Amino acid sequence: MGLIGCGVISKVYLNNLQNVFDATNVTVVADGRLERAQERAAEFEVPTALDSIPDLLSRDDVEIVVNLTAPAQHFEISKAALLAGKNVYTEKPLALTLQEGVELTRLAEERGLLIASAPDTILGDAIQTARHAIDAGWIGKPFGFTGHALWAGPASWHPSPEFLYQPGGGPILDNAPYTIAALVYLLEASFRRVATFGSRPFKELTIGSGRKAGQKFPVGLDTFVASALEMDGDIAGSMLHSMSVPHTKLGDPRQKDMGIEIYGTNGTIILPGPAFHDGAVLFRSKEAGEWSELPSLYPHLRDVRGLGAVELASSLLEKRAPRIDAKFSLHVFEVLTQMVEGNDSKLVHNIGSSVGPRGAGVPIGLEPGQFA
Repeated sequence: MGLIGCGVISKVYLNNLQNVFDATNVTVVADGRLERAQERAAEFEVPTALDSIPDLLSRDDVEIVVNLTAPAQHFEISKAALLAGKNVYTEKPLALTLQEGVELTRLAEERGLLIASAPDTILGDAIQTARHAIDAGWIGKPFGFTGHALWAGPASWHPSPEFLYQPGGGPILDNAPYTIAALVYLLEASFRRVATFGSRPFKELTIGSGRKAGQKFPVGLDTFVASALEMDGDIAGSMLHSMSVPHTKLGDPRQKDMGIEIYGTNGTIILPGPAFHDGAVLFRSKEAGEWSELPSLYPHLRDVRGLGAVELASSLLEKRAPRIDAKFSLHVFEVLTQMVEGNDSKLVHNIGSSVGPRGAGVPIGLEPGQFA
């Protein structure tokens, strides 16, 4: 693997790709600031650090490019990687426009390459555990859902949070991908229509940490959005996403600051915040007097940011289809772009893409370091 973008999130990626899983080996990192690439390379025993993306893409020892750059750079860098014959795993969002997302997935298909986008939390302990209960029919036929990701946002702790409050970031493209991906995966259904409405309570924010602490920056998008959505299979639901809410009592207090409830004809299942790989999964049937916490089935898949890149590598090694593929990533991204456009137009927007058949779940009983 070659990793591009050595910012804050690269540390957890590199730790998992280098130290946790057997399928991956990062041979080179690159960043516009060479000293930052060198720092990451030294910290995680990566042989080569570069400040040139073309030099990384020209290397024979790179089969997968992990794109951790800012959202505005995702399309350009992922396209260059595909043109160089590399498979791609990119942080969210896949691109900035639906047209760009379609171009990337089409280019990958034409060249016989793989491309996939975060989030990868659908492969973690909580969502994989919930999948078993839903597939076994514990809640009956799903018909509805609610999802929320309500938090104060990263301005207080991120050393350079500005890009997260501009087009390409915000609660839709930065927070909602986790909810959308989890629902598509768990319900084996595609989204069909969405209507979104938002507000912007703060026009300006202050950076709270790092060398830029105290600097103010403009907020370039709505930081509170509410959506109503329709899925295949006569399933409907609502979502709230925000980067402006300091406190909430929505959901179970053990579920961190985000969560999903899925309603079925025989019961309800509550998932922890889908931005995390771990957390309690709760179930209650129509007849039950109280909630039950499901036992964890994947204890080694709890703090594994970068698992999507591991999945891509495993699929190449095992010559099988990846569980997060281009079709899945493009559908999730289209829902997000229609949420953005719907928030601007205040109209209902249709979703044209759909996901293919869902692959097998992650096997139970794997040892740490394994992922198949």
